Amino acid sequence: MTCRAEYFQALKGYRRELKKLRTYLELPEWRSLSDSEDRPWRNWLCVYLFEYYQINYGWQGWRWLAQPVLESPDLERLSLRAWSRFQSALGWSYIRYKPLDEIRRMQHAALERLAGQRLPFEEALHHFVLCYVEQVAVRQAQANYHAESALALLRFDESPFYVMRTLFIHNNMYRIMREYGKAQALVDQLREYAEQKGVLHTALGPHIVQSWIYSDLGEYDRAEACFQEAIDFLGEQRLPYERGRALYALGHSYLFRGKLDAAERLIRAAIDVYHDGTRYSDPDYIHYFGQSTRTVSIQAVYQNVLVSLLAGRGQVDRAIELQREVLLFLKDVDDRGTHYDVLNTLAKLYAKKGYRLRYIYYRLRAFLMQPRLFLRHNWFDTYNRLKQLLAARLRRH
Repeated sequence: MTCRAEYFQALKGYRRELKKLRTYLELPEWRSLSDSEDRPWRNWLCVYLFEYYQINYGWQGWRWLAQPVLESPDLERLSLRAWSRFQSALGWSYIRYKPLDEIRRMQHAALERLAGQRLPFEEALHHFVLCYVEQVAVRQAQANYHAESALALLRFDESPFYVMRTLFIHNNMYRIMREYGKAQALVDQLREYAEQKGVLHTALGPHIVQSWIYSDLGEYDRAEACFQEAIDFLGEQRLPYERGRALYALGHSYLFRGKLDAAERLIRAAIDVYHDGTRYSDPDYIHYFGQSTRTVSIQAVYQNVLVSLLAGRGQVDRAIELQREVLLFLKDVDDRGTHYDVLNTLAKLYAKKGYRLRYIYYRLRAFLMQPRLFLRHNWFDTYNRLKQLLAARLRRH
């Protein structure tokens, strides 16, 4: 049902089974591995829960579920198809928690094993993982290659869920590089598919990615209306992690319009989704399975925006303190894009304090982290600065 994007039916089925999951996992046969998809054995639980949580990088249950599988001597005895599906789901679970090179090796090794085996769907799933890995690494050509490879292998009439999720991810690389026309074309295609399947107002729809494009283009009223719509229907559908992302995004938009109180309320609510210890009875939260909701990579992204908000209020010392904490969060997280954003923000904070050497130090670290992205984002300012220096030199002569 999920693969066919039968969204509401699948959601209902997942919720029914999730309530039984803790009991199922105590049964010996459910701890074993199997080629069969008829019952969610341990390896298939990892695959199915990946689909339910929709690439949501906040849900950490995969690693917990996958650990016994990784230690099992039966893993290599699975059919190639079952092994491959598990490897792609596991790849998602490792993003930001293991070095990107390790995830690349894992997915490329799987693609080598699949070569010539006529398993296009499984090949597409590995390209899908690699697309996101390369986005995290901010390697545009590689990310685009893997997205296009996945889309070439997938068929919308057979697996619309994965076609839509690939489009959802693929547009983001163009948006990061400020190629908004290309990003919008992919979002338009996603919208068309979502309307065909009747899932426009669900987590499969384009609302969040469309809103980010509006926001980047300065169309804040349209962005905020779209974000709020997503918050409302994701709340109705009880998808807290997806809703948390929408809360953060709307708060981010409010910050850029100077609506600091509303922005802080939303951003702190989003952080709370990923760092709260009170939801033990709700299967929509991972506390239900005895797992912590804390996700340092998410906290780093969200707190980075909270820091900008505090600086906007003049609380620069507190902002610097929190931003240095964010750098500690990222110490063991392989996410160069977020790291780049954090270094840039810290540089701006030190500039506000008049600490010129520290400003230069963190700007230089940001440049070395992502030179191409740095130049693209700062080209206009750099060009104007060079013109000013040249003009001053000519006046001196």
